Amino acid sequence: MSKPIPLTSMKPLSFAQRLKRVQAEVRARVATVPTAQQNYVRTRLWSSWIQRNYLPMAPQPTGAVKYPYVDNAPAWEDHA
Repeated sequence: MSKPIPLTSMKPLSFAQRLKRVQAEVRARVATVPTAQQNYVRTRLWSSWIQRNYLPMAPQPTGAVKYPYVDNAPAWEDHA
């Protein structure tokens, strides 16, 4: 059995390095789907990567309501 790589020798990748890896992976995955679906697959892959890697770290505006509830809606709106 080989000797495990100690975690202290691993450094996190910079944003530019991660971006290049993701670009290569997106290109590889998009190349395997039919031409008519390539834009959809490309968009889905990029948006999911952005949501997982960037949006959790994005600053949230103060006082923002994440999930608006029906009770907070104006009285003139119909919620039937």
